[in-house]
Amino acid sequence: MRLFGFALLFTPFVAAAVPVDLTHTGRVLDGIGGPVSGEHTLTVSLWKDADSLSESDRLWTDTYMNVPLDDGYYSLTLTGVSSDDFASSVWVDVAVDSAAALMPRQALTRVPAAALADTATHVPVRTFADSACTDTGAIAFDDDLDKLRFCDGSTWQVLGTVVLQDNGGIKRWQDGRAAKSCEEYRRPTAPYAYLGDTGDGVYIIDPDGSGSAYGDITVYCDQTNHDGGWTLALSAGLNRDLTVSGINGTFLPYATSPANPGNGALHKMSDTLINDIRTRGGSDIAYWLTTPGNGTGTLGAEIFYRGDCDFALRQTETAIRATTCDEWTINYSNTPSWAAGGHWWIGNASYLSAFAHGNAEILGTDSVCHTDGRGLGIHNLTWAPFHRGWCSVQAWGQIWVR
Repeated sequence: MRLFGFALLFTPFVAAAVPVDLTHTGRVLDGIGGPVSGEHTLTVSLWKDADSLSESDRLWTDTYMNVPLDDGYYSLTLTGVSSDDFASSVWVDVAVDSAAALMPRQALTRVPAAALADTATHVPVRTFADSACTDTGAIAFDDDLDKLRFCDGSTWQVLGTVVLQDNGGIKRWQDGRAAKSCEEYRRPTAPYAYLGDTGDGVYIIDPDGSGSAYGDITVYCDQTNHDGGWTLALSAGLNRDLTVSGINGTFLPYATSPANPGNGALHKMSDTLINDIRTRGGSDIAYWLTTPGNGTGTLGAEIFYRGDCDFALRQTETAIRATTCDEWTINYSNTPSWAAGGHWWIGNASYLSAFAHGNAEILGTDSVCHTDGRGLGIHNLTWAPFHRGWCSVQAWGQIWVR
């Protein structure tokens, strides 16, 4: 009688000896090579030597009654085997009924996970929120992400994932690449992930994806409010004339301070750059105008515009009414309900038109500060480039794009 067999080992990462289960499968043939069928008693033993008969070399043994052999094949689960037994090679033999164990013994074959378990140390499960590391090369399992992390000496990096890294207060991808916009950082595609040094702050972007048109640009990202992904495109405080040219290239990104709006310098990207950064289209919200004080929005009064409208600071009323730039909402939503109308008096040279929404028609014309965003607009009067209604005390603001 002959035995042709193999064994599969399924075991977790272990740091100390623990009982494991072993699935063993083999085939029993008779003396002339035919398969043995029917129910038989099988005694299985594990040895640390291929030939020794000394009991000190037997690692484990058990007997199984009434094991069905189908065309000679059988499958058994060997229970209570010690994980320590697999520090070196293991050999298996099987005795059928009352006969002697079949020889030669078969080398135990492992599945890849078991082979890794022979050499890997225990992998702990831990929490990684704001967690630094000092043990370079250490590995741990992130239970929230269901991913392995490794320690690079200072940060727990995610295996197979590129995360954000802060270098001197400026964020970009860990591999040195810059995203197209704050939106691309916030909702990237694999292998990039919004992990690591996340949050609001200064980021490097590459709007055309190649570095050829603009090079790297430093911008301020709001990754928190209204689902995040917002790039600050225009910020103007008191006494800042919006008729100056927009900026291509390095863009000073810092948000105007709500505590001191009068000192807010003008920072405006060029219209072309804003449109290159914009990623959302259709009826998605892609523009966010806000001015502080007495309002109900994140920074006060705020209004949103559609993503399928190209940005242009100066447009004619006719052009605005003929496009989706005519539509706006004061309620942030992933499925906004758009309203139309509400335009600046384009014929007055003192006014600009960021989509031309302002004090006319249904947005309100009274000299009050509307708390729901009505009347929010911008003009080029140096003393108050932003305001709601005709409320001059709310005379600074920001335009964000994504």
